[in-house]
Amino acid sequence: MNTHSNHLQQFSQGPLEKRLCRFIIAFLAIAAFCISTSLAATEPEITPGQQANSIIEKQLSVIAEEVLQDFPQDIQLAKFAAEFYNQCERPDAAVAALEQALKYNPESYELCNRIAKTSFANGSYDKAITYWRKALAISPEKLDLNNNIAETYMALGKYAEAVTQLEKIIKKEKGEVFPALDYSKSYFLLGQGYLQLRQYEKAKEYLEKALVITPEHRMGHYQLSKTYMRLKNPEKAKEHMELYTKQKAETAERKEAWAKKRKTAVINNTADADRKVFSRTLTRLSARGSRLYLVSGKSQSSQELFNKAETTFQKAIAIDAGQSVLYRQFALLYVMTNRKLDRAQGLAKKAVELEPSAQNYLMLGRIYYQNSDRANALITIEKAIALEPGNPLYRRTYNKIKKGADK
Repeated sequence: MNTHSNHLQQFSQGPLEKRLCRFIIAFLAIAAFCISTSLAATEPEITPGQQANSIIEKQLSVIAEEVLQDFPQDIQLAKFAAEFYNQCERPDAAVAALEQALKYNPESYELCNRIAKTSFANGSYDKAITYWRKALAISPEKLDLNNNIAETYMALGKYAEAVTQLEKIIKKEKGEVFPALDYSKSYFLLGQGYLQLRQYEKAKEYLEKALVITPEHRMGHYQLSKTYMRLKNPEKAKEHMELYTKQKAETAERKEAWAKKRKTAVINNTADADRKVFSRTLTRLSARGSRLYLVSGKSQSSQELFNKAETTFQKAIAIDAGQSVLYRQFALLYVMTNRKLDRAQGLAKKAVELEPSAQNYLMLGRIYYQNSDRANALITIEKAIALEPGNPLYRRTYNKIKKGADK
C-alpha cells in the first residue's frame, strides 16, 4: 500500500486546501470589484440636464426634418433649424437647410450671409467667399461683407486678393459714411495684408489708422510692433509691444475674475448653451410649423406637431425640474400657439420663482396681459424694467399695455 500517496490525497482534500480556494475566490472577487469600480469612476456621470437636453435634441431632429420637408421655402424655419444644427455641431445640415430655402428665395441677403458665416466657421472658406459675394451683390452697401471676404482670403493665404478687396472700400467717395468699427477692421486687415506682402510702410499706415479708431485693439498693437521691427524702428516696436502685453494681461485678469464669479456656470457652459438653444428652437420651430400647417389647411398635422413639442417639454422638465428656461420656453410655446394660456401663466410663474430675471418677468407680464390682467401685467413688467432699465423692448411692451389700460 502506498501510504505516501494516500497521505497526499488526504492532504489535498483537507481543510488547508479548502481555505486556500476560498482565499483565491475572495481575492478574485475583490479584484473584480475594484476594477469595475475604477471603470465606473472614469466614466463621466450623465447629469439630469444632459438627459433633458438629449430628449429635446432627439425630438427636435425629427421635427426639423418634418417641417423642412413640408415647408422648404420658409426662411424662418430654415434659420431656426440651422441654429439647432450648428449647436449640435452639424454644420453640413445647417448649410443644407439654408441652401434649400435659398432656392426659393434667391434674393435673400440674410440666407446668403448665414450660409457664408457657417461655412467660414467650419473652414469651408471657398464656399464662404462665394456666398458673401452673393450677399454683397444683393446688398452692396454692406461694408462688413467686404471685410468678411477679405478675412476669408487671409485665412486662405491669399493676401493680395484680400488687399484688393479692401482697397475698393477705402477708395469710395468721401460722401459715403460707414460705421467707424467697420473702417477700423478694414484698416486692420489691410495692415495685416500689406505686412504679409512685405509692404511695411503701407502696413504701418493702415494699422495706425485702425488704432486711431480703436486704440484698445490688442492685436493691432502686436501687428504694428512687428511692422516697426521690419522697418528697423525698435523703439516704436517696443512701445506697441508693451501696449499689447499690458492689454493682454488686463484681458486675462478680467477673464479670471469672471470665471471665479461664475465657476459653476463655466463648468456647465456646454449643457447650459444646449438647453438655451434647444428649448428656444423647439418653441419657435414648433409654433411656426404649427401655424403653417393651419394655414395650409392641415389642422391635424398642426395639432400633432404641437403635441410633440408639448410632450417633449413635459418630459424634459420631469427630469430636470430646476431650469427656468424650460418653463419660460414652454410657456412661450402656449403663447405663440394661443393654446392653454392658463397653463402658460403657471409655467411663467414657476420660471420667475426659479430665476427672477428680466426675461422671466417679461414673459409672465405678457401672459397676464393676454389673460386680460393688465394690472398684474404692468406690475410684473415694471420689475423687468428695474432689472434691465436699458432694454428698449421692456419699455415698449410696458407702454403698449399701459396705453391700452388707459383707454
